[in-house]
Amino acid sequence: MGLTGDEKLIKAAAKNYRIYYAKALQDKSKPDADDYLMDHSSIVFLMDKKGRYVTHFSHQTNADVMAKMIAKQL
Repeated sequence: MGLTGDEKLIKAAAKNYRIYYAKALQDKSKPDADDYLMDHSSIVFLMDKKGRYVTHFSHQTNADVMAKMIAKQL
């Protein structure tokens, strides 16, 4: 599921988390198409129980490393 909401708030969240996103048309021959893709950063953020940032994981992070970090927060 992607982040949804007001464009201004999404922009602020992206800036705060230092992530990239851009709307990309799926079929460039149909510029008015409602069907589109989102190009975006692929980072998983680990937050604590109060919603504060703990760390983040890239798509290359080993599952065991992630599990250990998550277990510390439980």
